[in-house]
Amino acid sequence: MKVAELIKVCWLDITGKIDTKRLTKKTSFAAYLVFKLTDEHQQLEKAIASVRFVKEKVEGTGKEGYTVFISKTKEEGEAGRFPYLRSDGWMEIKLGEFFNNLGEDGEVEMKLMETDDFKWKSGLIIDTKRLTKKTSFAAYLVFKLTDEHQQLEKAIASVRFVKEKVEGTGKEGYTVFISKTKEEGENGRFPYLRSDGWMEIKLGEFFNNLGEYGEVEMKLMETDDLKWKSGLIVKGIDIRPN
Repeated sequence: MKVAELIKVCWLDITGKIDTKRLTKKTSFAAYLVFKLTDEHQQLEKAIASVRFVKEKVEGTGKEGYTVFISKTKEEGEAGRFPYLRSDGWMEIKLGEFFNNLGEDGEVEMKLMETDDFKWKSGLIIDTKRLTKKTSFAAYLVFKLTDEHQQLEKAIASVRFVKEKVEGTGKEGYTVFISKTKEEGENGRFPYLRSDGWMEIKLGEFFNNLGEYGEVEMKLMETDDLKWKSGLIVKGIDIRPN
């Protein structure tokens, strides 16, 4: 995957996770958001950034962290972290730090969020192509269903490199059940409830060799029954090492 562009949201919540078992032991790490802003960006002045171990996260502390300024120019005496321009033309801002002792602390969560003003935000482009080389990844759809959801029983999920996609194969993939309860003998992928209250379902996997394969496309689709569908709330897509 190369980039992801924020089109329009009023609730900004960008989250990434990595298992400390895959990182060098006895080492300090820092997490940075690499991004650009479009000319028409809106309501992206500042947000809250945090980096923490998932198992140490306390209920009700989701908004704790450091103030980071995304589109705002630094002024004298102003507290917070500001981005800087890198040599490759992208902006970079530090989200936080952590120390990986022996790799036994589980997942580290990196978060950027702004959920207080409820104003429409747009124009943030995030560099997502910097995936670890020689690593297998899995993509998960993170979602909830409203009480009044309709026609969301099942769909087709796929994960593939864009350059390997063949014309006319858009509907190939795995059957995933979104709102249906698993029954004996039924084939397909079913979601499970995460500890944070969201549902998660696996869309597929891919192997990043040397990062030379270009964009990865993650898709969930149901276009056959032509019935109105509603009640799906998508938090995002998590990409995690297998």
